[in-house]
Amino acid sequence: HIENLSKVDYEVDFIKSYIVNKKTTKKRSYQADEKDPLFVYSQPNHSLIKAKQQQSVVLFFKRFTIPNKHNLFFELFEKNGGRHQVLQVENSDLINARLINDMHLKF
Repeated sequence: HIENLSKVDYEVDFIKSYIVNKKTTKKRSYQADEKDPLFVYSQPNHSLIKAKQQQSVVLFFKRFTIPNKHNLFFELFEKNGGRHQVLQVENSDLINARLINDMHLKF
């Protein structure tokens, strides 16, 4: 779930997802294990999130596991812009079956 709280439309260029070790996320150089979705389900014109609007996007991945000391990251990059959003999901969030709805992005 993505919610645009700003007064400016947000056009998504691409979404990047990857797994990184918790200890290396603050360092400049680290190795990330990129995860590409098999399928993306979203509303028509999913790349544009109008001001004060919200959008639902579902990413389907091949089954994978996240090691204990690693995090899953989702990054949204704005097309022709400088805004960049990051969503961090910890392994414990998935193991404890925490609802993804509780972790939607607001900007």
